Amino acid sequence: SGISAKAVHPGKNRITLAYAVDNSRGGKPLNLDVPQVSLLGLLEHHLAFSTHPILGATGEKFLTLACRTNMAAKVTLTVTDSKGKQHRKSGAAGLVHRFRIDGLAGGWKQYTVQAERGPYRIMLGGAAGQPGKGFRFVALGASCAAPEQWKRTADAVAGVGPRLVLHTGDFVTDGRSESQWEQQCLAPARNLLSGIPTYAVPGDQETGVPFVFEMLQTPTPGGRGGNWAQTIGSMLLIGIDAAADFCADGKNAAWLEKQLKAAQAAKTKFIFLAGHYPPWSSSGGEQIARDARRARQAREVIMPLLKEYGAAAMIAGHDRCYERSEPPGGVTLITTGGAGAAGGAKGADAARRNPYSKAFHAGGHFCMFHISGDGELCTMRAVGMDGKVVDTKSWRSLGRSAVIRRPVK
Repeated sequence: SGISAKAVHPGKNRITLAYAVDNSRGGKPLNLDVPQVSLLGLLEHHLAFSTHPILGATGEKFLTLACRTNMAAKVTLTVTDSKGKQHRKSGAAGLVHRFRIDGLAGGWKQYTVQAERGPYRIMLGGAAGQPGKGFRFVALGASCAAPEQWKRTADAVAGVGPRLVLHTGDFVTDGRSESQWEQQCLAPARNLLSGIPTYAVPGDQETGVPFVFEMLQTPTPGGRGGNWAQTIGSMLLIGIDAAADFCADGKNAAWLEKQLKAAQAAKTKFIFLAGHYPPWSSSGGEQIARDARRARQAREVIMPLLKEYGAAAMIAGHDRCYERSEPPGGVTLITTGGAGAAGGAKGADAARRNPYSKAFHAGGHFCMFHISGDGELCTMRAVGMDGKVVDTKSWRSLGRSAVIRRPVK
């Protein structure tokens, strides 16, 4: 927080800090210490980015970006598109800076972010990687609680150069903690977040926390929508706020079916849906019981809709492991929750809770998806932190008359 010099008068000034404790999640009684507060006298030349630039949803014609500064400053974003044309937008002076630039030709090539306060200016920037053959994206989740592991994962993902990253939620241990966002999530992954667009679905650690979509903008008006969908090349990527009610006759299920119908009409070749809660799981027995409604709606509403419209897979998080499940109907379930706090083991009754499990890995990992240049084949590889592939799965594209996708043998 910042206090304007105009609010301070000569002599002694008293500042009162009021705070509240939210223990709504229950658990053991809390032992509280008085918050540690430091007052720093910042001059204009102390201007800095407190949160480095973060790329959110992007497309052939638009780019979104957010950042924060440590004092009120004017920030200008300049984007160069693939045709060499520059697009520039400035915001009002403030601490949080969110941008969307439209009208790009063929996507973005590079950008710069300049912050200024009085005569002082600072600048950061990023450049898009080489596209290569086909289309690659990475899915991962649960970056919380282990910042060193998350940094290794983020650096490994940045090294393979995907076109986008899909995060399945649980960014931090407690989304209500301001300090955790920078310490556990954003700072360790600066190289990744500033160079590769990141698409997010909130986890239970971030439910109802506005910060997620303030920094990670979605492809929705204003960038804050929890349910979102974007066609990217031959793929439709859908994200859902899995904490929302997806009852069969509700507005969220109707919205989802509308997106799927449009993809079918457009003859989209691959459909992937991202939601935090897996409908089946071999791990996390207590969590499954606590999240029974969400898992049940995923089984009874979301997965049947995906089956009806020939989706390739649902990509979930929540559990601290990798698991691939193949329920009847041809829609694969990929659970990826090992980007940071990995180590979720199978439960004693795993076979009962998830009879469709085909592959399981308890260690750190991320999932690399590659769609071939002709758009006819998508291959997923789950990669462990030692660089070894722990599982693989391929899908053929939807044929024009396909009803249920047939997996590659």
